[in-house]
Amino acid sequence: MDISVFEDAVEKLVKLLLEEGLTVQYLADAIEGIYSSCYSEKDKSLLLDAAVKALARRFSSRREEFYTALKTSASVGRDICYRVLDEEWQQEKDRILSGAMDGSKQVRETLILICAEHREWEPEIRAFLASRKAQERELAIRVMRSWGAEQYRE
Repeated sequence: MDISVFEDAVEKLVKLLLEEGLTVQYLADAIEGIYSSCYSEKDKSLLLDAAVKALARRFSSRREEFYTALKTSASVGRDICYRVLDEEWQQEKDRILSGAMDGSKQVRETLILICAEHREWEPEIRAFLASRKAQERELAIRVMRSWGAEQYRE
């Protein structure tokens, strides 16, 4: 399937559910249900990309709902929400970085990708190296490795 098919379908679904008064958390969890029924990794990836695109259009008007969904949604829902926050990374850096303690492998992988795209976050990533929390240290190491670990050997 083509990405435009996913984008159209997800946009219609999001619009319909929002018209019914459902929250971002419900939308994110509904998309997780669809995600779970996708067979191929390609379809799962296309679905997530389409969901991020559709939900990002609504971020500014539903910011608090996204923050709630980051705490209460299932892992795919949280993954989608972090990707949406990355669309507004200048304003949402602290909230994105606060996800370092998320217990979901999928969410941690997404956070590593997001953080790796933002070299300007190096001071915060370096601070994670000194953390008492293993998940924060792991995030820092993996992000710094993607930046080229050789320059960080101390």
